Parts: sequence; structure tokens; C-alpha cells
Amino acid sequence: MSKKSIEDVKSFWESNPLFSGESNFPIGTRDFFEEHQRVVKQDCFAGRIDPNVLPEEKNKDRVLDLGCGPGFWTIEMAKQGAEMITVSDLTDNALVLTRKRAEIYGIKVETSRQNAEHMTFESGIFSHVNGRELFIIRRTRKPV
Repeated sequence: MSKKSIEDVKSFWESNPLFSGESNFPIGTRDFFEEHQRVVKQDCFAGRIDPNVLPEEKNKDRVLDLGCGPGFWTIEMAKQGAEMITVSDLTDNALVLTRKRAEIYGIKVETSRQNAEHMTFESGIFSHVNGRELFIIRRTRKPV
């Protein structure tokens, strides 16, 4: 198996946004996002998100959702009181979906397309960084 480049990964996710092949609804609609929320909560968290995975009260003022995908964690953090939220992903499609999701739910977000391995944010500007999916993928991936 050949090693994939970051451009290969980006191209795949641009063409196949997370959850886009699994939904019964058109991508980017309220129904799409609500179905995604139900599936993630039920399948990954047995119906309830543990509040310990969200930013502590003292760290809700400036958060980064790194590898935001279609914005699930963005909305969950906003519902729990996160104030200034920046969303970042390798793909433009993920940022478009997250902006759409935030708009539907009345949440203001800043967006920044970034490679998580080579970010350009200033050091120390975020009080909390959510990169759960990136961490899980990296921790569970078998060495090549």
C-alpha cells in the first residue's frame, strides 16, 4: 500500500465530506445536520455527550474546532457557552458545511483552512482546542 500525501487526503475529503454518503437528506440542510447529530450522539456517545469532553468554563472564551468536518463539535461547544469559535479544516467543503450549520443554528464562527500538522495560528491565542477526531484517528491508526 502506497503512502498517501496530504493532497491525496485533502482531495478525498473535498470529494467526500464527512457523513455525506450516509445521510438520507441533502447535504447542508437542517435535516442533514439533525440526522448527523442524532447518529453521532447515539452511535458514539450512547445518547448523551459527556460534558467532560467540552471546554471547561474558564476556557470557553476563544475556542478552536480543529478538523471541524461538518461542524458537530462546533455546535455542541456553542450550546455549552463557547463564545468566540474558530473552525478549521483541511478542506473548503468542511468549512462551507460548518458555516452553513452555524448559520442554521444562529452561531457566529470564524473559519480558517489549515493543515493540522502545519498550522499558522499565533501561539497561545486559543483557550481551548478541540481536535477530538484527529486525536482518535491518530491514536487508533496502526503504524505503516
